[in-house]
Amino acid sequence: GDKVAVLEAVIERLENEKAELLGITQNLKETVEDYERKTALLEADKARLEDVNEITYSGLKQMLIEQNHESEQLRSELQAFEQIKERTIMIVKTCLTVLVVTAATLYVGVY
Repeated sequence: GDKVAVLEAVIERLENEKAELLGITQNLKETVEDYERKTALLEADKARLEDVNEITYSGLKQMLIEQNHESEQLRSELQAFEQIKERTIMIVKTCLTVLVVTAATLYVGVY
């Protein structure tokens, strides 16, 4: 009974981790899409400015600063995602080890 409970707890933990990872992946995907949309808008703005021939040094500089800021934001979000992914892989490995040990114990207990 106890061993089954341990197995169920491990499985539940794995499923929670999987759900968390899926949520994070979805957030990251949305962040990337949002970033791509913003970049496209900035590029369209830049093209319009060039068409009208109204580029000012400070305006372009400001645009580049904003673009760089968004790149930095995305980079830090990607780093956070990588850390969470690594942590999740570690947890999954630990859970799998527990599963194997529990299964071996159950097997030995049966025979």
